[in-house]
Amino acid sequence: MKATINGESWQAVEAETFYSNGIYSIIGTDIEPGSIEQINLKGFINATGTFPINMICGVVGTYSIETSSNDEILIVGTAGELIISELTSAKTSGTFQFSVQGYTISNGQYSINF
Repeated sequence: MKATINGESWQAVEAETFYSNGIYSIIGTDIEPGSIEQINLKGFINATGTFPINMICGVVGTYSIETSSNDEILIVGTAGELIISELTSAKTSGTFQFSVQGYTISNGQYSINF
């Protein structure tokens, strides 16, 4: 999983996906000295397609930062989209982009085996 966050390249060192009973979740985590950054996309999805990311309906997209001082900032996406191009019993892949307060997450891509 990788993306651009406020113009800076970001890549997860660990990516996971879950798909069970219509709940679809993708989590990417990057660990740097002094901080942990995570992108999480979750929603009720049962097929490939384009899904809105927003706070009211569709897919919830979050961006979180945890610092070494145990401060955690969790920000919920307000606008964007998740495009799922592949969803099989073995693998999922697609793209995403969304905005959160003070951050723009763009050029998101993922390809993860279940």
